[in-house]
Amino acid sequence: IHEHGFRLNPCCSQLLWRMRGCLALPCIAGALLAPTPRVTTTLRQSQAAPERFERADDAERLAKRIETVLARRTSRLIVVLERLVDGHNYSAIFRTCEALGVQHVWVVAPPPGAARFESRSSLRRKAKAERARQYAANDANRRADDQPVRAGSRKDRRRRKAADAWTADDALDAEHAVHGRGAARFLSVRDFASHAEVIAAVRAVPRCELWCSDLGQDASVLADGAPWLRGPLPHRVALVFGTESTGVSNDLLAACDRRVYVPQHGFADSLNVGVAAALATSHVLKLVGGGGDLVEATDWVPEAPDELRSKWAGVLCRDEAQLAAIRAAAGDVAVLDDLRRAPEFRGHTGRPTKLTRRAEFRKRRALEGSSGSSSASS
Repeated sequence: IHEHGFRLNPCCSQLLWRMRGCLALPCIAGALLAPTPRVTTTLRQSQAAPERFERADDAERLAKRIETVLARRTSRLIVVLERLVDGHNYSAIFRTCEALGVQHVWVVAPPPGAARFESRSSLRRKAKAERARQYAANDANRRADDQPVRAGSRKDRRRRKAADAWTADDALDAEHAVHGRGAARFLSVRDFASHAEVIAAVRAVPRCELWCSDLGQDASVLADGAPWLRGPLPHRVALVFGTESTGVSNDLLAACDRRVYVPQHGFADSLNVGVAAALATSHVLKLVGGGGDLVEATDWVPEAPDELRSKWAGVLCRDEAQLAAIRAAAGDVAVLDDLRRAPEFRGHTGRPTKLTRRAEFRKRRALEGSSGSSSASS
């Protein structure tokens, strides 16, 4: 029995021994025999049972992190963001894609410059603050014989509205933008000016279908056991998420191969686009089997693995010597089982963060400027 990879439960062995003379022995044996489970090495090398973790005293720690992330990256899923306007959503989706191993993020008609990572509330606060400074400068230049601003007038209402700006969330918005920009450094972000450009780019990717997130009743549900999942699935998917107010545009909906949606069970008929992107991306990754295929891909390689290694090393290293060491060890180090950082790097050191130091510097500079102007006026 053991020669063929079978083993018996002890209770089953006793029962078979007592019934050894029974003619039904072959039938009973066939029902009670169970194949011996084979433990593969891939289980120990995955997050299911991690053994190799990052160590703070490992000289090749960063090189191992790079190889581990590269070994888990996928090119099976391309996330497409169409005309999003809130920087919070860009930051959240970039961080989600980076954490889930999605390498390629395409953006249609993005906001210009740094506004991509700033929330609309933050932009409104900055505009209010700028108007308040302009009004204060105008008031400072008023002559003594000028007519004062009449209370309740349009000018007075504008001034009071500009001064009524809630600035307590500025630090949180800035931190959110920092995290979004940090995640984008490890992604392959490509911008498109129009729908036609992104549609042509998707069609140029081999074995790739264009899916759009949509709440229409003809959309396919992203849920386990859905009937449409019994059919063949594409090798790659470009998954589109539309603007916060109206969703995906009609041009992309007309060109897509499938419309999908995340099932909901409440009265609200929509989700925040950052939340919807996280849920849908996670489910589609399970469908296309993404993870670890980027290194082995040969039919579509926008960025070669060596280019990604070099780019990530330039982001992570702190000096030229460390950069040279990481690049020399690239590709020749062991892959970690889990990417959770060592305890030494997770605890707070007690030192103020970079964001806090910048805020303190701006505060000191503002105080110095105000004291300098007051002394000059006196």
